[in-house]
Amino acid sequence: MKDISSKEKRELAKQRKEAAKQAQKYHKEQKKTLSKLNWRAVLPDNLMGNGSFSAVALYFAFDVEREIGVPVGLVGVYRGAT
Repeated sequence: MKDISSKEKRELAKQRKEAAKQAQKYHKEQKKTLSKLNWRAVLPDNLMGNGSFSAVALYFAFDVEREIGVPVGLVGVYRGAT
């Protein structure tokens, strides 16, 4: 096994520090995004007319719930122009 030089150790430390910084930034962004999300019950007022959820996904969830006898949660992830 080869010993690493002081220069290589400094470079590794620098890379580790940068990776930790990026991970912290990512975590902050995720936390900010998640704070804007909420669960909504399947009620006509929450589903009809606002186009905020896929009818296919909803009927799929109803079928799965009926089959397994357990409430099913759906996560809608939508991006413009898709």
